[in-house]
Amino acid sequence: MELSICGSGEWDNACNELQKMLIIRSLRPDRVSFCATSFITNNLGSRFVEPPVLDMQHVVGDSSTKTPLIFVLSPGVVSVKFVPSFFNILNFSHPLFLSINMD
Repeated sequence: MELSICGSGEWDNACNELQKMLIIRSLRPDRVSFCATSFITNNLGSRFVEPPVLDMQHVVGDSSTKTPLIFVLSPGVVSVKFVPSFFNILNFSHPLFLSINMD
């Protein structure tokens, strides 16, 4: 994904990607997040901007009776149905599982 300043022309040819991002930051602060994501993807790879997939089996395997599992979720993430159903599959009963919604 190529960053572009005002289409093609003198600025696009004269500036490297980091310089373009700095110019965009000064002119369009609302686009900085997109530019930073593009910069990281182009220079480091997409694995640095994509969130990892949560493996619940691995998470539960790393826990113990003295280590609670605490899930802090981003706004808009709905896990109200997934987490309890997952623990039902593992045969965890009510005293072992407590869900608290902090909305």
